Amino acid sequence: MEITIKGTMPNGAKIQIEDWSKDLPHLLNTKYIIGAYPISKRSLQGQFAAKEGKTFRAAFNFSNKEDAEKAYNKLINGETALTDYYANFNGNNKEFSCI
Repeated sequence: MEITIKGTMPNGAKIQIEDWSKDLPHLLNTKYIIGAYPISKRSLQGQFAAKEGKTFRAAFNFSNKEDAEKAYNKLINGETALTDYYANFNGNNKEFSCI
């Protein structure tokens, strides 16, 4: 995995675009992932699950670099929020509710 760009959203959450196209081309339907590290709004059960008030990883899948970069730029500029990308979220409803 190659991190192509890193930044910080207006709310302080770290965010990055990850290129997985070379490492796992046969396993992933998506090649570009936005990895975001927001502070969880609630706690989930499990040792490695999101915990309220703590940073956790949220992944958003994109099939091409252009779409990932467009979303990244909107997130960095405060034009959109992570919750606007539910269709791209790589997780379940409980995890999404932590954002």
